[in-house]
Amino acid sequence: MNFNYKVIFELITSNITLFFVWLFTVYLLPTYEFCATLVFLVMIDLVLGIWKSKKQLIPITSKEINRSIEKAFIYMLGTIVSYVIQHHITKDLVPVMYLWAALISLREFKSIVENIEIITNIQVWKQLIALIQDKIIPKIPAEKSENTEEKTNET
Repeated sequence: MNFNYKVIFELITSNITLFFVWLFTVYLLPTYEFCATLVFLVMIDLVLGIWKSKKQLIPITSKEINRSIEKAFIYMLGTIVSYVIQHHITKDLVPVMYLWAALISLREFKSIVENIEIITNIQVWKQLIALIQDKIIPKIPAEKSENTEEKTNET
């Protein structure tokens, strides 16, 4: 029996190619927005980190840039793993990928704000927390609090 190795090789490579096309265009489609957002946040953090380093006269090394690239890769891999867990283990009952993306986005947002604070010498984080507290926990006027105390004392 004569085997045509070229035909077998073409058959295997075409099926592998089809598998990867299916994997990245169909199966992992729900992860693209999350991966793109996380990579975008990492790139913003990288740019601001370089700006911060220049302002502080700290030399920029390829090691630090590689760390950002590794971080983006790990975030994308984590997003894919969280999607697989969400889709196959929890059967989409627990939004694992959403939780993962939210945690990582908050982490990157905190890093971005810290870089902005160093670059601009403005306490952005404290101002942001104060703004949120003012919007979520409105202050009770002094007159209202005195009236409620009087009513409780009367009874």
